[in-house]
Parts: sequence; C-alpha cells; structure tokens
Amino acid sequence: MVASLTKQESCTRYINKLIKHIEGKTNLDLRPLAERPCRVRSLPSDHYYVSTQSRTVYNLSVWLQEHARDCAIKDFHVRLKDHILACLRGIQYLGEDLVFSHDDRDTLIIAEEKIHKHKVLQVNYTTYDLRHKQDSITATHPDIMVLSQETDRVRHPYISCQCSILW
Repeated sequence: MVASLTKQESCTRYINKLIKHIEGKTNLDLRPLAERPCRVRSLPSDHYYVSTQSRTVYNLSVWLQEHARDCAIKDFHVRLKDHILACLRGIQYLGEDLVFSHDDRDTLIIAEEKIHKHKVLQVNYTTYDLRHKQDSITATHPDIMVLSQETDRVRHPYISCQCSILW
C-alpha cells in the first residue's frame, strides 16, 4: 500500500515537472480548464474591461529603477499620477495637455507602491455599420488604432501604436 502511494506521488511530481517544462518552452496553457482564468464578456455599454485580479505585482519604485534607461518609461510616474488624478476628478485625460501641480501629485499615494500587470484588456466599440463588437489587446495582439486627438488638418485622422504592458 505504501509503495503504491509513493509510486503514485512520484508519477504526479514527474507529470507536474514535465508540464512546467513544456509550458516554459511553448505558449500552451496545460492547466485543467477549472484552473484557467475564464474570459468574461463585458456589457456592451461598458467601454472596456480589465480583470480586477492580477497574478503579477510589481513594486513601482523598483520597476522604474530597472527600466530607467527605457525611453518609453520617461516620466511614467508623473504621467501615471496625472492619469489617475484626472480619472478621480472626472476630467478627460488626453495626455500631455493636462498637467497637475506637484502638490496635486503629492496628495495621491499609491498603496504600498504596487502596480498590477494584466494580460488582457477587452475593449467594446461600435463598428462603422453600427454593430457592437469586442476586441482584446494582449501581448500577442498588441496593435491599436484610434482616432487622433490632433486638430491640425495636415495630420492623419488616426494614430496607431503597440501596447507593451497593461497596468
């Protein structure tokens, strides 16, 4: 009886080790369906949906130090606080047009300096023929095209970008 339990535990450990090895080499998710995160279809009236849970948490100060030489991270902390302040005050944040004072930013404290990384952002939109559609932005599908905020007639009416990280 004890020998068979030991053999079964040994097989289970080997299978788990093999699954971790395969997952590390490929993008396959070999967990049972019950353990996988389920895709949630948000309401069409919601502009977007991001899960309230995140498995990946970073310390903001440490993350900023690790990426200090990355030009995409320039003024990230300031822009993050500006974005959060605009959301809290009900102001539409359009990027660099809106600038809060240092005193305003100092009133905002990010709890334990933690930021959460998400894998998927689901966006609801209306197509040109007035149908509701939903699309996802992920690491494998990071391309985005939106209406430009530029008012200059010379500029293109759309801008495109790639989403590198979802916070």
